[in-house]
Amino acid sequence: MLKGGFGNDFLVGGSGNDQLIGTYAEASQRGGAERDVLLGNGGADTFWLGDASQSFYAKKGNTNYALIQDFRASQGDILQLHGSADQYSLGAAPAGQPKGTAIYLNTNGEDDLIAVIKGNANLTLASDSFKFV
Repeated sequence: MLKGGFGNDFLVGGSGNDQLIGTYAEASQRGGAERDVLLGNGGADTFWLGDASQSFYAKKGNTNYALIQDFRASQGDILQLHGSADQYSLGAAPAGQPKGTAIYLNTNGEDDLIAVIKGNANLTLASDSFKFV
């Protein structure tokens, strides 16, 4: 398991099945205005964007998110999110962010950027690539 801390982190997994958590996982306020770069680097990796208690990278609009460099559904990679699929939407990354598929948390009528998956991942929230906890 690879864990980041407060601030911007760059996590690189190995060739095995890695668990990547970019933000300080034990903190009560996770992901405070940071951009974490996550690179699984082979194997069936799990990118933690939330756990059973909360979403990571929430409450800071488009300035606080994880950039997932190498998501590969064909290798069994998983995006783990808090809650359920109906709380999220997928779309284009906002202007000024890296090109890719963005994951937004829908709260109080606002879209909060949680992650950008670099490139064209061809994902739907109903796919096996998402795990909701």
